[in-house]
Amino acid sequence: AKYAPGHFWLARALVQARRLSEARGSLATVLQIEPTFVPAQIELSRLYLANNEVDKAIELARQAAAAAPNDLRARLAVPRA
Repeated sequence: AKYAPGHFWLARALVQARRLSEARGSLATVLQIEPTFVPAQIELSRLYLANNEVDKAIELARQAAAAAPNDLRARLAVPRA
């Protein structure tokens, strides 16, 4: 299915269930469908950071901040990463 928000909410449910590898896969699918889906970029950045993949976390956070410069969550993702 090519519905980015559906994959995003599936990923959020998977995070809550602590199925992080599957959540990362769902978020990657979101970004394949819609590369500038900011909530997915932020969430995937958080998952990379939790896995000590700092470079990937920073890259996604910067993409989110560039895509939505007025979004506070996106702007805060960069210093968090």
